[in-house]
Amino acid sequence: MQGSAYRVFDTAEEYLHTVRAAQVQAAVHERGTFRGELARIDFSRLWLQRGSENLARSLHISIPKARAPIFFLTDAAQPSTRLSGIEVQPGELVFWGRESEQYQRTDAAIRWGAMSLEPDALIRAALAILGHEIFVPAKTLVLRPNEHAMRRLVALHHFAGALAKSAPDVIAHKEVANALEQAMVHAMLAAIDCSEEKAPVSGHRYRQHILERLEAFIARNAGRPLYLTELCESLGAPERTLRRVFTEQFGISPTRYLWLRRMHLVNRALQLADPACSSVTAIAMEHGFPELGRFATAYRQLFGEVPSATLRRKPDFVPRILPSSYLGLIPFELRGLPASSTGSTQPVESEPDSAEVGA
Repeated sequence: MQGSAYRVFDTAEEYLHTVRAAQVQAAVHERGTFRGELARIDFSRLWLQRGSENLARSLHISIPKARAPIFFLTDAAQPSTRLSGIEVQPGELVFWGRESEQYQRTDAAIRWGAMSLEPDALIRAALAILGHEIFVPAKTLVLRPNEHAMRRLVALHHFAGALAKSAPDVIAHKEVANALEQAMVHAMLAAIDCSEEKAPVSGHRYRQHILERLEAFIARNAGRPLYLTELCESLGAPERTLRRVFTEQFGISPTRYLWLRRMHLVNRALQLADPACSSVTAIAMEHGFPELGRFATAYRQLFGEVPSATLRRKPDFVPRILPSSYLGLIPFELRGLPASSTGSTQPVESEPDSAEVGA
């Protein structure tokens, strides 16, 4: 059904749930309150989206077979992002592979654009406009279109997104929508057609394999604490390899990641527990935190309140942890934490990487 929408979000979970043509799960790893904006237009064939997020995050992206999407950065001045080990810069284009799964990381705010057609519609449109077929690639490609084609695509995308935000009644006009869709499809195909593939960096396929095995391991063990030794044993990779993979994808070490995961598990357990039957001490120990004083200090730094306050308070919303949740981290903003005045993406101060058990 044809239509447009523009929304502002204050939770990463709701924002990413609204994204079309992909299933997206996130781990936000920057201090501050999340803010996301999403403009969306559904034309008769083409889906167009334009988003922005203010916090650094890591994503797991699954592309369904029903759509053939592209993705690009919309601001020439913004930092690059990393897609499964490949740097994606402004002026480059991601052509998602058929039913592919990718991992994306940003170290700062991101402004992005996406468009998609059904695979058969992509083939027919390319044959009509270009005189030859374009198929959905078997693997995700990072492409470099020529400057003119990419500039035209970005400009048209910006124009469409501005209409969705400030003049949705204009897009609702049938002929305006038809004209804009035709121009956008042409610009999309032209950019793909005049592109060269960007070569991946050495070793990125191996790192992608490690991430896929990591996600499967986390899903099998959702809800219970995990530690570095069993992670290395399960993945068949030494700590130094995991450290490179985690630093590249999440900006933190594997030990730091596992510590944060345990803290979020504690937070959720405290929210779900009955204070008449449970205690902070018991829940903390169940998640591998024996030094309660250090645990309470670190918990307050991370969540903005002492553990006992979380246990007593009946929350309006309890973040869910499901086997499908992105690497076991809860996809929501770090509530209660002040935004960094420097924009730093450094994690909240807490346990050094060398310790696995203490708080």
